[in-house]
This record gives sequence, structure tokens and C-alpha cells, in this order.
Amino acid sequence: MPQIGGEGIIWRLKGQNFISDPNDFGQLLVCLLPLTFIFWRPKQTLLNMAIVFPMVLMLGLGIYLTHSRGALLAIMGVVIVAFRRKIGIIPSVILVVVCL
Repeated sequence: MPQIGGEGIIWRLKGQNFISDPNDFGQLLVCLLPLTFIFWRPKQTLLNMAIVFPMVLMLGLGIYLTHSRGALLAIMGVVIVAFRRKIGIIPSVILVVVCL
């Protein structure tokens, strides 16, 4: 869906039907991101590289193409929740701030 912006036309990825807003579609993709790790298998690097990483990369690209700031904030929340038990809440917040 093209939108006229300050630097010209901006192409945004959007869903269909009731998820036609790019921001809603970005939020849906962020919700699907943790579900891809259901397929993660410990000590099976080849399987993880062949199945999980491409799915995460495709969802990440889709989130990027929606140009949704809300989806970016949601990813920050997902990363904080994912790493809080391993490294603690404060270090996980610092990790998110440094990486994004």
C-alpha cells in the first residue's frame, strides 16, 4: 500500500480483511514470532537453522516492511520477556535499549 510521505512514496505491507491496517498486521506478526520457537529443538542445530531461523527472518522482514512503530515496541517487550529469566530484568532492558 503506497503512502505519500516526506521523502516520497512509502510502500507498506498490510494484511487482508480485518487486518488491513499495516499496524495491526505488524502486531500480528510480532505475536507469531515467539510461536516459531515451538519448532526449536535443543542440540539439533541443522534443524533449527533450516526451519526456525528462516521463519524468524521472514517474520522480521514482514515486520520491517509494515513500518509500524508499535510493532517495534512490541518486539522490545518480547525480547525483555524472553531474556528476563536468563539474564535478569535490568540487563534485558539494557540489551533492548542498546540493540534498538
